Amino acid sequence: MQPVKRILQGICLSVLIVVCGVTSLQSQRVKEPPAVMAVDALGKEIGTVLKMDFSLQRMQVAMEINDTLVPILVRKDRFSHGARPIAYFSSDDCTGGAYLGSSLDRLLGPPVGVAGPRATLYWGYPETQQLREIASALLGSECTGFVGNIMVMDADPLMDLADQFVPPFGIASAGDEDRGRTGGRSRARD
Repeated sequence: MQPVKRILQGICLSVLIVVCGVTSLQSQRVKEPPAVMAVDALGKEIGTVLKMDFSLQRMQVAMEINDTLVPILVRKDRFSHGARPIAYFSSDDCTGGAYLGSSLDRLLGPPVGVAGPRATLYWGYPETQQLREIASALLGSECTGFVGNIMVMDADPLMDLADQFVPPFGIASAGDEDRGRTGGRSRARD
């Protein structure tokens, strides 16, 4: 009788441990970490950080524009476009109708570009792609001569990002109410 009693006690104890363990796990819900947001000097949200380099000098940010998430490159002190010209023009002084280059990397998201001294955000229209004669290009904030025929798409300037956001740019947790008043607690390092 003694061995049967011990076996029943062991089974009851095992069931109790399993039930208590499951109940305990259900009560300890894992909280999702808050999103990391790119913010300007005043704490205004630019968008959600998709990736950033180790030194926090450069971040790829998903900015919501016209109900669409658009990847924008944000550096500590400015908006950027990468290494190639972004906005092309038929004029020789970077004025008039703008075009965006047509390339394979644009297949991964909406065709946008940032160029010019006010960090103008250009929105492209892929259905308008055609070979055009180009006379100038904005490389960063500088207009450079560019002569040649390239495949481009029509683009409209949507906004000057420099009018919307104040550098330096940094990061904060989503919902961090103190971020504009903390003296840069979550700012990118110098």
